[in-house]
Amino acid sequence: MVTTVKRADVFIQNLMLGVFDRLVAYFQKMRSLNPPLIGCDIGGYGSTGKFVNVEAYDLLIQAETGFSSITGTESKPGRVGVSAWDIATGITTYQSILQALYARFKTN
Repeated sequence: MVTTVKRADVFIQNLMLGVFDRLVAYFQKMRSLNPPLIGCDIGGYGSTGKFVNVEAYDLLIQAETGFSSITGTESKPGRVGVSAWDIATGITTYQSILQALYARFKTN
């Protein structure tokens, strides 16, 4: 495990809110073993606000935003064929990590 942490470039977590807070000491230990380690914390509704404890499933977000109304019928909206928000989250995460890696490369 220690060898893996020392060789890692990025640590990504997508745990429910509060779970990672209990693991902060673990992440700090990983950073002590590998100071340039980049951390990425993915959350559905952010870390503050009235929706902070709401789970963010793709289907729920499609319904909440009205996106699901573009498929199905007026009386029975349907899920869009792909998990659009999951895909967008993945793309945004990928972009952010690449930017962090690039910044680390340019400043070291």
